Amino acid sequence: SVLDEHNLLCSDILKLLPWAARYSVHPLGDVVQAALPVYLRSTDDATPVLTEFWRLKKQEVTRSDPQAQNDVLETLKRAPKQLQLYHLLQNAEESLDAEALNALTENWRAPAKALLEKRLIETFVKPALLKQDKEITTAPMLHDEQTDAIKRIEAHRQQHAVHVINGITGSGKTEIYLALCESMLADNRQILVLVPEIGLTPQLTQRFLERLNATVVVLHSAMNDKQRYAAWHAAANRQAQLVIGTRSSIFTPLPDIGLIIVDEEHDGSYKQQDGFRYNARDLAILRAKNNNIPIVLGSATPSLETLNNINEQRYQVHYLKQRANKKPLPKIELVNPVSYTH
Repeated sequence: SVLDEHNLLCSDILKLLPWAARYSVHPLGDVVQAALPVYLRSTDDATPVLTEFWRLKKQEVTRSDPQAQNDVLETLKRAPKQLQLYHLLQNAEESLDAEALNALTENWRAPAKALLEKRLIETFVKPALLKQDKEITTAPMLHDEQTDAIKRIEAHRQQHAVHVINGITGSGKTEIYLALCESMLADNRQILVLVPEIGLTPQLTQRFLERLNATVVVLHSAMNDKQRYAAWHAAANRQAQLVIGTRSSIFTPLPDIGLIIVDEEHDGSYKQQDGFRYNARDLAILRAKNNNIPIVLGSATPSLETLNNINEQRYQVHYLKQRANKKPLPKIELVNPVSYTH
């Protein structure tokens, strides 16, 4: 029988996996399995976890006849809870899920059921994507080194190039990431941001949500299998514009991928140490090459491999030698170990 109407993995992932299998001398079947969400490997039901939303029926939203609106309100006059819920959905800019409705009112499910039966509202499901519900904050004033790095990377945005942002702690590497993401989102391209540790994910995600008008999903091992599959599915179906995740996120299908960012590229956490051994940073570079898109590696202390590629002029380097907040660097004293007696 036909299991799937479409490939679960997009073409660039299918191109990446055989190379990774050959390079690591690992069975191709195991490599392909590692690229699939655990949820797809352990169940016959491949339905993603979706969140239920409520909204006015479309004819109610577009209805401009005041008399018709009055008729609806007259119908609900003797049902104050239904009327309250109707007004909440009417005044909402977008559809509301259970969490949002719980925050706005109590005991709303019975009125919602009644409004559904009266065909005044409707319910639908979609992936739960992260999106800033507050006003987007403006970017701070960038210093000359940041501006120069952005201009030089933007000059190669339509072709493959490896850019290294070698910046001291507090030099504003994240602001460069955000500026590049804004440009890519304006072209309706998707972005993959790799981080080495789960602990860095919430902080970075909040920064991106505060600054970018984009739908975001996160992928890391602290999420359960259903949550990870929902995020994976949203990215594969172009519902998520920005993916932030740890090393296994390199295998996330992104049909419109336009930029890859690897934060703290030197970190050893990007290396899978057992089973199918791979370095997510290296696979990210290869994936960017296969898609003819730029990739940005950020670090205050680049790895030896990256430094060698800079010296060999394979990578373009952008130095950030000053702190964005103008604070002085910590004082460092070099101690001669010979002077100590053991």
